[in-house]
Amino acid sequence: DINCLEMGDKSKPALLLIHGFGASAYHFRYNIPALAKDYHVYAFDKLGFGLSSKPIVEYSADVWRDQAVDFITEVIGKPTTIAGNSLGGFTALYAGATEKAKPLIKSVILINAAGRFKDPDAPAVSEEKNAF
Repeated sequence: DINCLEMGDKSKPALLLIHGFGASAYHFRYNIPALAKDYHVYAFDKLGFGLSSKPIVEYSADVWRDQAVDFITEVIGKPTTIAGNSLGGFTALYAGATEKAKPLIKSVILINAAGRFKDPDAPAVSEEKNAF
């Protein structure tokens, strides 16, 4: 189960808020009412966080990307702006770059975005050391 919040007039532009690591949709509790004056606002708890299910799976950027894309296509169902905070920023960016979601994503907003995910199967890259 995915815990989500929704507020605002359905005729207004859609805005999806995605929280960061260790947070939940509650992170946006003060923002949602203000944003709902101009947007149809959604926020969900990512899998493994908040009141959403915590299945025993290997959590990864792909899991949360797919969750965001599925939420936009199955729940929101109209062009959406995604705003992500911290790890949610990476999730928003990753979802926005997904072919399946491109027709429904108007824009991506990064708020203190974080995340550096590597492909575990990618060859190692040596880093240059600073001479100083």
